[in-house]
Amino acid sequence: MVMHSSTGNKLEFVSSPAFVTLRTLGPFAEPDAQRKPPKALDKSARFALDKGFLALGLDRAAAVVLRLNQADPNHERKGSLEFNSKPFSEAEITKNRKMADLLQLTVEDERALAGSAPALMSYFAIVQETAGLDDILFKILDLPSLWSMIRHGGVNANIRFDTKHIATAPDALLTLPTAPRLYQFPVALDLNNQPALNIKFLATAPQPPLLSCGGIVGMLVERPDGKGTYLTLRVISARCSTTKR
Repeated sequence: MVMHSSTGNKLEFVSSPAFVTLRTLGPFAEPDAQRKPPKALDKSARFALDKGFLALGLDRAAAVVLRLNQADPNHERKGSLEFNSKPFSEAEITKNRKMADLLQLTVEDERALAGSAPALMSYFAIVQETAGLDDILFKILDLPSLWSMIRHGGVNANIRFDTKHIATAPDALLTLPTAPRLYQFPVALDLNNQPALNIKFLATAPQPPLLSCGGIVGMLVERPDGKGTYLTLRVISARCSTTKR
């Protein structure tokens, strides 16, 4: 995958497929006397994932965003950092390079920010393999109106990174010998330019055995208004395979 930044840098990300075995437990619902709880499933699946993209993770992007927010808390920067599959114009590059120099934004910083997109898409591919998840997500999803779907010729989806609310998370939420930094990484899903889902990730360094989940150890999915059904997904155990392939 090749991406171009609005400061004129060309960023390349190498795909590297690998197989993983995923065991899912649940869903588990909060006690409710008025309805029967769903049957908890225990299923396993083996499938291919992209460890090259997952290794990019979200943690480095979160660290860069936090540093930029501290350097420019009121977001008064003149210029923007964007990424595209095609190069930007010279005028855009010149303008945005001035902003990058002012904020001391490096090529590695840009790579961390751009890499969060393929990392996230690869993580969603794993989530698709989670048994019973589709039914829960449709209960949460705030679908656009019929008229909106007619006007847009269907449903247009867009994921927005909520960079203003990226933050460090309490280390106590993750128990690992190396005690890596943990981040809250919120994103929003829009359907036809209307808020449909709020998603908050708990992310750390995507080092084995957490490489297979891109370092994402938890996820909270809820409606934009925070009401009704919500979904939490957590990694409760991870280990590296002892079998060489």
